[in-house]
Amino acid sequence: MTTSNTMKLAGIYMLVLACLAPTWVHAQLNPATTCEPVVRGTNYRQCPAGRGSTCYVEVLGNNLNNFRGSGCGTCNRQGSTFLCTDFTFIFRSATQVEVRVNSARVTRLNVATIIAGNGNNARVCQTTGSPVGGNPFRLTSPAGNINSVRVCFNPVNCGYGGSLCGDPKIVGGDGVMFYFHGYKNADFCLVSDSDLQINAHFIGKRPANRSRDFTWVQALGFVYGPNALTVGVKKVAKWDAAVDHLEFTLNGKAFTVEESSWSSPDETITINRIGARNSVDLVVRRKMGVTLTAVPIGHEENRVHKYGITDDDCFAHFNMQFRFYSLSTHVNGVLGQTYQEGFKNPVKRGVAMPIMGGADRYITSSLLATDCKVNQYSATPVEMKDQSHLPNLASCGSGTSGILMCKR
Repeated sequence: MTTSNTMKLAGIYMLVLACLAPTWVHAQLNPATTCEPVVRGTNYRQCPAGRGSTCYVEVLGNNLNNFRGSGCGTCNRQGSTFLCTDFTFIFRSATQVEVRVNSARVTRLNVATIIAGNGNNARVCQTTGSPVGGNPFRLTSPAGNINSVRVCFNPVNCGYGGSLCGDPKIVGGDGVMFYFHGYKNADFCLVSDSDLQINAHFIGKRPANRSRDFTWVQALGFVYGPNALTVGVKKVAKWDAAVDHLEFTLNGKAFTVEESSWSSPDETITINRIGARNSVDLVVRRKMGVTLTAVPIGHEENRVHKYGITDDDCFAHFNMQFRFYSLSTHVNGVLGQTYQEGFKNPVKRGVAMPIMGGADRYITSSLLATDCKVNQYSATPVEMKDQSHLPNLASCGSGTSGILMCKR
């Protein structure tokens, strides 16, 4: 092949790449949609059954500076941007909206829909693929100005029906909400019972001019029978949802959950994967279970809440949902104490941030230690007559305010 022909082929190859690249970016940013006429009497404000929770944003009076939303979290307007804790809607023009998803609060985006135009020309357009790919992504109207946007999604179970999310905000077994301020790079006992210890490792960040840390739960430690088990999220600079970031140890030895499930040698602890990566359900037989979902702090969340997180660490952490089958009446720990019969929560009610102090009572020397001041662990099974009869569901995780949250 002559030099001239080689140069021609190279030129053609570069031209093909130049043509293909914009198409790939366009496909990622603009998911495929299908449009049809608006059907009168149809409730487009709510997602169809089985498509998840609804976030609905309405443009008022064709004014791109005036919006009304529901189901999207806490929202505020910033010019032509409608900024919410779950989603951000940026109206690039009257006929195009860019949607950004807060991955710390949304696990899956099932479908996105816009309603545009007026009268007989009104159209409803929705994405055809599920889940919706790309973050952010844009929806463009072929039929006039956008009147409303609806997204159907699966939320992270944080702060609903027993979740532990963020810098420790707790709603315990007694139904009382309070905040727990631990310290970064320290371990605290969440539950200490005669036959079970659950500790949490806190990571955190303290921006300048702030008196306390923002904290999140990076790992959990479980002591039960002969098993000392840890489940953690690896420290990563940039979150890649296509990569599994979980790590496990049993009695000091690292292991992996290669298949869909894993069991301890004595079969008292089982770990089941939820999907291919970054979410598992852990069960201690006849004792408790917890769903763990690893999430990062997103760029938008970091900006809004001024966490001060830099590009070297996305502070990946767990959102958790606990369920308890048998706790003793003397169970203790940050969460466990709220399941004591007759527990009187000492936090001040009716204030914006009721705080549970006494972090020194719950701190442990390591993730698997049973040496907190309120320790109840003795490797002794809980007798049936000594079991608590309080509600058994609690969910815990990391909320947008940077605090640990548990709720039954």
